[in-house]
Amino acid sequence: MGSGGVRRLCAFVQTLPSTRRLATMTVARCLLGLGLLVAIGCKPAPSPADGASAPAPGPSVALAVVTVPASASASVASLPKEPEPSAVVLVRVREEIAFRVEAGFDSPSAIVGLALAAVGTDAEPPPSRAFVEREVLARLAEHTRAEETWKGPTVAERIERAFTKLERDGVFVVAFVGKSQDDANEIVRERAEAAKKAGKPIRGYAYFTQGDLKAALVSHSLLVFSSSLSTNDAAYRAVVELVISRLRESGLKVDWPFQNPAYVPSITGVEWKKRRGGGGDASVAR
Repeated sequence: MGSGGVRRLCAFVQTLPSTRRLATMTVARCLLGLGLLVAIGCKPAPSPADGASAPAPGPSVALAVVTVPASASASVASLPKEPEPSAVVLVRVREEIAFRVEAGFDSPSAIVGLALAAVGTDAEPPPSRAFVEREVLARLAEHTRAEETWKGPTVAERIERAFTKLERDGVFVVAFVGKSQDDANEIVRERAEAAKKAGKPIRGYAYFTQGDLKAALVSHSLLVFSSSLSTNDAAYRAVVELVISRLRESGLKVDWPFQNPAYVPSITGVEWKKRRGGGGDASVAR
């Protein structure tokens, strides 16, 4: 707006009734205090009380573009920015998120925490929780789109069917437990023994670990550990054979080297696809 337009606007304000003029000037002062208007310097027109006639109303006035003062722009620019994770940290975060989303056992909020834990507190600069949450949501959206293309029962669903049958057979089953067999076997055996003490007819247990599933995403072969609660060799073999039988009944290919209990059976030809479902997967709320 040119200087002539500004003067016409100022004169127009002076023609307003005193009540409206006061309100208008109050709003203007507030806006000036916020730094959203630039003082242009217009002199008030003489009021009718001074004996001068009120100027004729001028043409309608269009809204002017408000210019933010340079000092305000400098203040915004000086605000601290979220540091970008280093390339190494970014890879570690995304690898952990990709594995956890694809595995399908952890909730979105748990994935955020696990991704942050994967890089530790010594990362420089450490990724913010907000950054990791955005990464998790993006990966979940990608996974949901992929699910729409899957046909028929997946390997994960066939394993679930087999494990359901094994539970009815008295085999305590756990999926995706522990990072390795060393810690998982102790965890699962203790749970199985506790279930038996609680009155359930438990004869043995079976499981696969987080580490084994992670390896299976590359090797396409998933180890499934099983054992009896008894130290009897015959009982041990019976549980292993039952687990293999149920897996094969569910349409899975199982390799058992030499039919020897000293070797761990594995599901072969694994193309892991686990449907995550809806509900909580749309949010990473804590």
